[in-house]
Amino acid sequence: MRLGMFRQKTNNPVGFTLIEILMVAAIIGVMLAVIIPRAFRAQVDTKYSIVRQTAAEMGQWGMTWAQRNLEAQAETDTCRLNNYVADLVRYTGEQTATNNYWAIKNAGVGNQGPTLVCRGGAAAPMSVEAIMPEDKKPKNPFNGVSYFMVPNDGSANNAGVLCLVVVEYPLASGMMNYYFVYLGTDSTGVAAPFNDWTAGMGSGFSPTIDQARNGVFMARLAQ
Repeated sequence: MRLGMFRQKTNNPVGFTLIEILMVAAIIGVMLAVIIPRAFRAQVDTKYSIVRQTAAEMGQWGMTWAQRNLEAQAETDTCRLNNYVADLVRYTGEQTATNNYWAIKNAGVGNQGPTLVCRGGAAAPMSVEAIMPEDKKPKNPFNGVSYFMVPNDGSANNAGVLCLVVVEYPLASGMMNYYFVYLGTDSTGVAAPFNDWTAGMGSGFSPTIDQARNGVFMARLAQ
């Protein structure tokens, strides 16, 4: 009898069973449930790092602006460095406030900001934005808008919005401590200005020194 006349029977199934497919789908679902939130959190954390780095750079430009104004003032003016830095306290994108020199335009264009008694009633002739090169002007990584523009002015509850605050510490010492605080994805509010800062930075424009220290340090100056 020829062996070729017989075919060997096998028990190997063809393809996957329904149970196997469901098991693979369940495993993939669990993996996605773990990976996607972590990837999103990592992306948000990266943006926060950019915000803090930007705040440090903005602080340096703010001090440069204040120093230039101090050096350029008339001999009869009595402003100190702290007088100029104090006028930067506010949202970086706020262009309509009378006490903000971050984004106010050059002389003859738009709001010129507050006049300073120590400058004989004159206003500072430029903004921080005006002295920065175009390629140095930062954007909020959460909304892609320049830090010198709306909606980075506190009128919208956007994560990453920067605001300079000042705390006198020690109390009654005359030492003014300047810090950048910012809004986060956890910030809440019902009306502008939105100032519920993230990461333990408190709320409002007068946080405690411990709250402010959770932000980004800019300067410590005597009044």
